[in-house]
Amino acid sequence: MKGGFGRVFTMKVLVVTGNGKGTIGYAVGWSPLFETNSAILKAMKFATRRLQHVELLEGRTIYNVSCSGWMAIRVSIGVMYL
Repeated sequence: MKGGFGRVFTMKVLVVTGNGKGTIGYAVGWSPLFETNSAILKAMKFATRRLQHVELLEGRTIYNVSCSGWMAIRVSIGVMYL
């Protein structure tokens, strides 16, 4: 029996989208390891399909800054000033 490609390593991407006025969406996209742009585009497409409305407090959706982590993953949520 001849082998094919063997194990295919994949990468997952979490994308959060929003308009800054209370509409947000999030999704996870995955693709083979060396096609990162494909994973990001898939996640963005899924996130725009799942938009939800969030109530605003003083014109913001994020009330305070928070950080969390698990193993090698670190996530920080805060207000981004442009």
